[in-house]
Amino acid sequence: MSIIVTGCDKGGGGKTTVALNIAAYLAMEGRDVVLMDADNSRDDEEEDPEGDASGLLALRGQHPELVQIHHAQGVGRIQSAIRSLAARFQDVIIDTGAGDTTELRSALKTAHLAVMPLAPRLFDQWAARRMARLLDDARFDNPGLEGLAVINFATTNWMSRRAEEARELLGQYKQFTVAAGVLYLRDPIELAQHTGRSVFEGGRACHKAADDMAAVMQAIIDKLGTQYRSRLNHG
Repeated sequence: MSIIVTGCDKGGGGKTTVALNIAAYLAMEGRDVVLMDADNSRDDEEEDPEGDASGLLALRGQHPELVQIHHAQGVGRIQSAIRSLAARFQDVIIDTGAGDTTELRSALKTAHLAVMPLAPRLFDQWAARRMARLLDDARFDNPGLEGLAVINFATTNWMSRRAEEARELLGQYKQFTVAAGVLYLRDPIELAQHTGRSVFEGGRACHKAADDMAAVMQAIIDKLGTQYRSRLNHG
């Protein structure tokens, strides 16, 4: 069993997309997975169905051929709700809203792993500093909490060194490690998401994005430990 939270002190890092792809990957491996939407920051009048985990799962519901990902919602202090889900499902993925929220702090106190998607730009590196402090705070109650930073929205321009520079800066933090895999900004990711699909379900157009995400998933599985890897490999 695993509890994974995707979170960051800043919006726009791709938390929801990463959460969906983690959930889909594990579900495609035969795991019984629930994705909790704990983003309390959205305006109720917003109509973008791709803007949160609930909307993406609703889109998936229109495509019964896709592997099942269960849906839950949580607001406020969600530790009890997370523990209840963990008793029913093999993997609990929690997508939190932007900022230092009650939901993010609650999830960090309960999770095995915090996955932090960060864009390779200066402002997100400041967000990494604040996330490091949140991880430190959470470990008073949850000393086994692991942290994994994921470089997201990296340019495919081979001349750019932003991803490498971001890795060097993020590598200075002791509170988390940086995934070796990088998530690049690729158009097919958005096209797949229009139907609630992960990059693993987007067909040949998504094969490069799927390779990117698969490398990140290996880092996630490594963080969850050898026992989890063994259970995953043996169904």
